[in-house]
Order: sequence, then C-alpha cells, then structure tokens
Amino acid sequence: MRRVFDYIEQYPIIDIKKTAVDLELSYNTVSSTVGKLVKVGVIKEITNAARNRVFAYEEYLNILRKDT
Repeated sequence: MRRVFDYIEQYPIIDIKKTAVDLELSYNTVSSTVGKLVKVGVIKEITNAARNRVFAYEEYLNILRKDT
C-alpha cells in the first residue's frame, strides 16, 4: 500500500493499469490497494466506467490548486 500511496503523491491522477506497470506490481494488487484507498476516502474515482477507471487524490490536487 505504501508504494501505491507514494506513487499517488507523485501522480495524483492515476489509472490502475499504468500504476501497476510503473510499480511492477500485479493489476490485482494495485486494484485492491486502490479499492482500499477509495474506501477510506484518500482517493476517489473521477470516471463513471466499468473499465479504464481513473482515480484522483483530490485533497492533494486541491492544495496544488489553492491560490492559482
């Protein structure tokens, strides 16, 4: 989970497939971790699709957007 969270801090908008490739983890591992992060409210899905879902670390993005 820590590797995925660190990745999300660098890339606050992610998709599971690219994240899995970049981190050299299985798709299922990243998918499970993303599901947990969504459940606790760290990230949220910004697409409404069954496949190729995109997730965002909104709180972090809001900090970056502040005063811009």
